[in-house]
Amino acid sequence: MIKATCILVAMSDVQINQKAWGHGLASKSPSGAVLDVWFPEPCLGEAPMSDQQWFPPKELDQKAGPDELRNLTLEVIRVEVDLTNPVESTADAYLRLHLLSKLLVGPTRSTWKGLYRTCRSSPLQISVSWT
Repeated sequence: MIKATCILVAMSDVQINQKAWGHGLASKSPSGAVLDVWFPEPCLGEAPMSDQQWFPPKELDQKAGPDELRNLTLEVIRVEVDLTNPVESTADAYLRLHLLSKLLVGPTRSTWKGLYRTCRSSPLQISVSWT
């Protein structure tokens, strides 16, 4: 007979990353509104104080520019967020969603307050975010 033991470890606030950052490719409308942002490699923790923070991956730079077919512009951006604060922008919301999709954070490790308020102007965006 095999006996299993389960040990629960409580994580302190120090162990939980409260900040996140990433370079992303933002789709912007002709008016300049951010429609969505793709973060290929979102990161937990403080943004590095090195060139890595300021120079985005080449794959993003290569995709940046006008997209005439969809009548929008693709722009490289860098976003830093505090996961304990409410969502402040569309880029912030997409960074949190990418962190969740890549299993870097669980649904309860980030606050989602303000997500619908931030995205309310574009109901389609909310549907796309959660599919």
